Amino acid sequence: MKRISKTQQVEIHAAIDKLDLAGDELGSEIARYNSYLDGMKKAVQEKQEAYNEAARELRETYVEVAEEARSYYEDRSEKWQEGESGQRYSGWVDQLEVFDVEEIDIQFAGELERDGIMDAEQLELPPDSPDEV
Repeated sequence: MKRISKTQQVEIHAAIDKLDLAGDELGSEIARYNSYLDGMKKAVQEKQEAYNEAARELRETYVEVAEEARSYYEDRSEKWQEGESGQRYSGWVDQLEVFDVEEIDIQFAGELERDGIMDAEQLELPPDSPDEV
């Protein structure tokens, strides 16, 4: 074979057209996916912030309860503090003071990119014959 035949050129151009169409469709789906992903990300971030705010409020409530309980404990007599009831109460206050609810930090997947999807104009086709090399 000295060169690519007319029939083969037609087949090559048909394949290029098919690649072009498939690339356009893939690009459209990537854009649609990214748009959907962006919308879902915003919805999840809103729910994440609501959760984290609730976690902060719960922690703050326990801080207030613990402060009140610690104050109650400290207002009691030394005899009561050293007794069984005082020791049990102090242990309970300790648990109130260390209670924690961690906030959620979600790592989101990135958007898809069109890297590598070639348009027909971007293709660098090999020459049709060895004479063109």
